[in-house]
Amino acid sequence: MLKHTSLFLLLVSGILTSGEFVFANSIAEVPPGHWRADFWRFSVHSEYFTSDANFSSSGTKTFNKLEPGNKIQVYEIRPKLRYNISERSSYFFGGGIVGVNSNTGAILRNNSGVSEAFAGFDYILSGKFSRLVGEVEASYAPTPFSGSNGDALMSDGADFIRAQVFFFRPYSFGNPYLHIGVQYRDQGFSQLMLYGGGFEKPLGKSFLAGAGLEGELSFISDSNNSIYRTALTDQTMGGSHYFASYNPSFVDARFWGGYKPEPGWQIKLGYAQSFLGTNAGYGQSVFLNFSINFDPRADDEGFAKFQQTKSSARRKGQKDLKEFEPDPERTTDELFKDEQRFEPLN
Repeated sequence: MLKHTSLFLLLVSGILTSGEFVFANSIAEVPPGHWRADFWRFSVHSEYFTSDANFSSSGTKTFNKLEPGNKIQVYEIRPKLRYNISERSSYFFGGGIVGVNSNTGAILRNNSGVSEAFAGFDYILSGKFSRLVGEVEASYAPTPFSGSNGDALMSDGADFIRAQVFFFRPYSFGNPYLHIGVQYRDQGFSQLMLYGGGFEKPLGKSFLAGAGLEGELSFISDSNNSIYRTALTDQTMGGSHYFASYNPSFVDARFWGGYKPEPGWQIKLGYAQSFLGTNAGYGQSVFLNFSINFDPRADDEGFAKFQQTKSSARRKGQKDLKEFEPDPERTTDELFKDEQRFEPLN
């Protein structure tokens, strides 16, 4: 119980003292849509996941309860430091800290520690009227997968390389985004296709609300068989397939709210629920993100540049019109149309 409490306090203190993600079942962090050169951004994603069931291998909408009394609780913290090289490119690095409580019948297993170290690079591929951002990330697992491991698992235990493409285009009514990518994992694990999308809506000057779907699909099969993978998760994770599962596939629904009192930092609190999948953990999670930009200049990243709505632009145009009388024969309505667009990159 003491260890359980200390992990929770570590989670909270990491958020309150610092200032966004990829775990087994969590959303990918959407990279900034625009950034100034030569400044740093620090972010932390934390998540608490609990489960007492798995999606079955027989269908995407069915799940099986774990044995009576079996369940897992996973606490994860992922700090990330990003440096912007230019207005088009940035790199980042960070790590993952995980705490796991696993009940297997009358046996309680606790494990915690560093689950990964990672580094990556982002580059804006297109940036005039929308944002298309390419990202490459590599992750190292300090504790490799082992079929004889007797402790609760803190990760898949696999190194990986991931490549993704993000697309987003802010509008006056909100900010949609999409992403798709692939992930190569060693230790014989299946190779994954990653995908997701969402929508974020500003609420006034300081608040926002968002919703999205995040998923992964095994498209190259595990080189081992399901019995080999399941033997380990049955022993160490109460049978949960949250980590080290055989050919996992799943889709999560996510909902969040955010608060951004200052241009350079924001905090988001959300809830996630898995609802489709095979050979993956079925459960719920609560997540909290905090990010801060270490730049004394005005915030120029993400969607902050595009907060002007059509209604505000229209009001400004109406005010200007009061100051002059246009000549109908020498003007056209095209001159007064609102335009919502990105600032072109150099």
